[in-house]
This record gives sequence, C-alpha cells and structure tokens, in this order.
Amino acid sequence: MKRTISLLAVVLAGLLLLCSCQIVGPDLPETYAAGGVTVDSITAVAGRRTLDGITQSLTGDGKMESGLFSYSGADNAADDVAAYVAELTEEYGASVEGEYDPLAESGSIQLTVPGETAGMSLTITYGDGAYEVLVEQMAEAPKPVEEPEEGYPISADDAMNLLLTLTKIETGFSADISVYTKRTDEQLTTWNGVPYYVITVVADYEDGRPEEYRGTFYVSAEDGAILRYDLETDTAEQLRNGQRNTGSSTSSSGSGLSAEGAMNRLLTLSRSETGFSADISVYTRRVEETPVNYNGRNYYVITVVADYEDGRPEEYRGTFYVAQDGGEILRYDLDTDTAEVVRSGS
Repeated sequence: MKRTISLLAVVLAGLLLLCSCQIVGPDLPETYAAGGVTVDSITAVAGRRTLDGITQSLTGDGKMESGLFSYSGADNAADDVAAYVAELTEEYGASVEGEYDPLAESGSIQLTVPGETAGMSLTITYGDGAYEVLVEQMAEAPKPVEEPEEGYPISADDAMNLLLTLTKIETGFSADISVYTKRTDEQLTTWNGVPYYVITVVADYEDGRPEEYRGTFYVSAEDGAILRYDLETDTAEQLRNGQRNTGSSTSSSGSGLSAEGAMNRLLTLSRSETGFSADISVYTRRVEETPVNYNGRNYYVITVVADYEDGRPEEYRGTFYVAQDGGEILRYDLDTDTAEVVRSGS
C-alpha cells in the first residue's frame, strides 16, 4: 500500500511539473502588430520554433503594440530570416533599410512596413540557430516613393515635349512638327532592348480630306533619345542622342522643371497663345538658367527674338515665364511690368 502511494506521488509530481512548464512557457504568436499594421510572425512563415521569451508592452485592451521576441531551435537562422524578409517585402510592401546579405550566416536587418497611421519597424538579429525580432511602432508614417510615369525617367508628356523640339531638317517635314496631329501609343514598345514611346504624326485636314500619315517616331523612356522609324524597312534612324540621368522635364535636384524642360514646354504654345505670326519654334529663344521669383513662385524667364540671317538686327518679340513647379506659362509685358497666364500648369 505504501509503495502504491509513493508511485502515485511521483506521477502527480511529474504531472504538476509538466503543467507548470506549459503554463509559464509563452505561446508562439501568429502575428505581430504595431503602428496600425499587422503582419505574420516569423514562425508563421518559417515554421514552429522555440519561443524563449517575450518582452512586450500592451495597450489598454491587452493587445500587443510592440515587443521583443526571442526564438531558438532553427536549423539555419539565416534561411528563416531570408524567408521572412521575402514574405514581408512581397506581401506587405516592406522596405529593407540599409544593406542585407541573405547568404550571411549571422547579422542584423531592419525593415519598415508602411501603414495608414505610423507604420511598423522590425529589427531582426540572427545567428547560431537563434534570432530576436524587435517589433516597434515607427515615429511617423514612411513617405511613399513617387516613381516616374511607367517607372522610367521620361514620361509620355516628356516624350511629346522632346519631339516638339525637332527641327524641319530632322523631321523632313515641310512645316514645323507642332502643326501636325500627334498620337502616343498607350503601351511602351521595346526596340533593341530599350523601351520607347511610339508617336505617330499625321496631317489632319479640316476640309474633309482624309488624314495623311507623315511619320512614326520613337522616344526613349530611359534617356529621351529620338528615333525615326521606317514602316517599310522596319528600321530606325537616330535623330537625337539621349540625356541619360538628366531627364527632359525635371531638374537634377527634383525641384520641378529644368531650364530645358521649361523650353520644351514653351514650344507647345500655339500661335493664338503667343500672338506670333509664325510658330514659336522658328524664333530664337534664350532661357535664363536661374529661375526668378514672381508673386511668390519661381519662373524660368525665356526671351524670344526674331534673328534674321540677312544682316538685319534681331527683333524682340516677347518674354515668357514658365513656372518651375508645374509648367504654368505667363507672357510678361515689359512696359507695364505685368504678366498674363497663357497656359495653366499641368
């Protein structure tokens, strides 16, 4: 009888010890939440691991807001982290801050996940089959990166503006290219491995005659190089070299239109807007590289003159202001020191 009681006591002690371990041992969280963002936890992606501890702060309702999670028992900590980084970047739009080598056996990586409020920051330190994940609320929401149209430096509008700078010699047209109808394909076309905007030029008559095809031009979305495409031979001749890394309508500082972009925009004005008897492209145009401030906005100043080749002195025709921050065009009156808007900004 005494022996039976002793055996029962041993069994009960073992059960109590087992229950105690299960109670105090932290559960594996399925998600992390901070800064208005909820993402899968690392073990929800990599598989079950041993959770050695949690240091966390709780909101009033007991919901985890931030915390430090310590894990062990991974066959390869670097593989777990690499799989988790792929999950966060692909599924949650996370960004890796700084350098990260997925082949390194140990290291540290920081990621940020954008959210409607503050957003989440995760710092993962790993090595020797273990890792720690620090989940924090960011101080402020990360600002989204604004990419150029189609993901390239040259937008469709830039391509059209560049095309308008071609001379009659380059196009082979009897009239300035601005007088023709121009249509840009919605989709980019790849030619010799380079993405191009395809712009078709036609003469569109108002007297009932059908439009006449005049030419097809390719403008590089990468650097603004211009080609003239031949439909019959399926070949292209380069008319203008590109301006890699500069763009045609934005300055290198990203502050808006460059001087060249302002000039390109001025070339889109019609005769009714300029008041000139000829297209503005036939005149000589000089732009001041440094913008001037007018009524609280920065403008490029472009002077237009008629420059004769027969020895006559040049004749002043007008001064235009092109806004650096959006392309609004003003015509400036030297006599009255006033300006009127001839084209609203884009």
